[in-house]
Amino acid sequence: SRWMPSLAYAVSRTRQYGTGVPENAGFTTANVPDQVSTVHDASLQWQGVRWRAGYRFNRSFTDNRQPGRERADLALSMHAATVGLSPSTAFDVNVDLSTERQVNVEQAVRGTVERLGVTGNWRPLAGTGLAATFTASRNADAPRTERTGNSELRVELSRALALGRREGARDQAFVRYAR
Repeated sequence: SRWMPSLAYAVSRTRQYGTGVPENAGFTTANVPDQVSTVHDASLQWQGVRWRAGYRFNRSFTDNRQPGRERADLALSMHAATVGLSPSTAFDVNVDLSTERQVNVEQAVRGTVERLGVTGNWRPLAGTGLAATFTASRNADAPRTERTGNSELRVELSRALALGRREGARDQAFVRYAR
């Protein structure tokens, strides 16, 4: 049934560590990496004939275990939602929203990144395409000492060309604008 989502979940754990202090190198145990990273990733995806939707949750934690850096841990959680429409075979559009929260345990700083992305593809003729992407994001930290924003726009017009008679080869010309 198109109303039943597909569900995915993954967990990974990675340990990065040095086996010891190199001799005659001027290093101490505080220079030898030792950390454990754990990532949980879950998603729900729905797919209809002319639409699609999804939700994704990600949580990660990096536990720093280096002597003298035990509190240099980083926690991250992210929520993201996607909605896409394909009203015809020649046009489709996607909208993505996400919120990411970061916590630097050592410095007691919490940051937030919010993002909006819109992507559209139009294929008016066989071999011709117009693609556009707009992304806007804003970042802020919990002590309210830093705020930044960013936006990006990309537009590309492409056309497939038949140059020569090479089997399986396809040439393409395109014009791209980015800001």
